[in-house]
Amino acid sequence: FTLTSVSRISNMMMATWLKRVSVHVDLKRARPRAIYRCFQRTWSARAVDEQRIVIALGGNAIQRSTEKGTAEEMMHNIRIACEQMCTLITENNSNNHKKLIITHGNGPQIGSLYLQNQTCHAHGLTPALPLYLCGAATQGMLGYMLQQTLYNILSSHDHSNLQYNVISHITQVLVDECDEAWSDPSKPIGKYYSKEESEKMCNEDANLVMLEDKARGGYRIAVASPKPIDIVEHEKFVIKSLLEHKRDDNHNNVIIACGGGGIPVIQEQRNDSAVMQLKGCDCAVIDKDLTAVKLAICVDAEYLIIATDVECVYLDFVNNNDGDHDGAKRVKRAISSMTVNEARKHFEDGHFGKGSMGPKILAAIQFVSE
Repeated sequence: FTLTSVSRISNMMMATWLKRVSVHVDLKRARPRAIYRCFQRTWSARAVDEQRIVIALGGNAIQRSTEKGTAEEMMHNIRIACEQMCTLITENNSNNHKKLIITHGNGPQIGSLYLQNQTCHAHGLTPALPLYLCGAATQGMLGYMLQQTLYNILSSHDHSNLQYNVISHITQVLVDECDEAWSDPSKPIGKYYSKEESEKMCNEDANLVMLEDKARGGYRIAVASPKPIDIVEHEKFVIKSLLEHKRDDNHNNVIIACGGGGIPVIQEQRNDSAVMQLKGCDCAVIDKDLTAVKLAICVDAEYLIIATDVECVYLDFVNNNDGDHDGAKRVKRAISSMTVNEARKHFEDGHFGKGSMGPKILAAIQFVSE
């Protein structure tokens, strides 16, 4: 699998399949403080002129840590990302047979909406909604923003008579109610707080867990992040059918699905029925990178691209401010290449944060290996 900027993906896709991980940073053409990670699998049984690309856009790329999260800020950031994503399917259009599937994070957005709910409930204004409904709401909101922006950009380009339909799909993802993650909150959501604010909040609420984000600075509320088992809508091939359906050769569909990692659900029996039914899971947000792997495999994608707002992948990043056994500080080191086995070892050695870079590395390993 390969780490690269979006501006270089088109050339990379024509290259020989890579067996190692390489880092390519194009600072002149890539968005500042943004690096795009592209992970490659072997070809599926489809025609070689069709490539399916899954892009996972981070919630922190939609709302920066220094921003308030206004609609204008999010739309501005989404447009920047969409303009880069659209180049994948609009460049060299006469020979272009690329299909784009987009998923996105929602950490800052779901945290903000949840805080609004809790605040209004505390003042007796509105009832509080469970976290999974806040996830569904942000999945629809960000899906709409991406859908409209992609439509406007694609409509303004000359595609040599090729027309694009952009479809946003509300998606549920099955999780295990016995997952160990329920007792170990690791997924940061919402706004950033100072150390003093974080300590005050924890003193006021003994059940609250706060995690430090060293990459962006500040502390955030952490919730459980159970592993995704399966995409519910994959069982009946809904997403894949939307991707493949087209009126004629002049039409192509762009799909947005599994936003925020998907709405977490569990299966349970009701009313003594043998039929399993779905139920929303509260107090959890699924990591969108791990769900992106499920989505990429579901649609037989050749490429998985994870877009985030940090500069690079580092070793010793998590603990670079702490001393080792002899009191010396370890200097973080940018990764230029690594095998899948090396990636596993670095992960096991604790180089990657649980709720940040860790899931991205796990997603890369799983996507390439399966």
